Amino acid sequence: MQQVSLDPHIISEMRSLARRGATVSDLAQAIRSALPARDASRLLTIAYFRSAFSLSIPDASLVGALSMFGESSVSDAEINRALQPLIVEHFRGETRP
Repeated sequence: MQQVSLDPHIISEMRSLARRGATVSDLAQAIRSALPARDASRLLTIAYFRSAFSLSIPDASLVGALSMFGESSVSDAEINRALQPLIVEHFRGETRP
């Protein structure tokens, strides 16, 4: 199986946006904007969320249900409510320069 290399600049930008209150949808859109269209897949987006915010696979998989990827039985607002506390938790105790 081929391992995908994630761009550290995208991860850094995601963290910066999250610190400023960006929603999960905003963060996913930032990934999509930073990558060539052929690379902005659901799975790669999930991988970026896992790496940027230390999310578990089940938690990060919620990102794959965002409306930007097609129909879903879960709303973007519900996904944001579920993941936002986990993203905020990622920054607790973090020391910033």
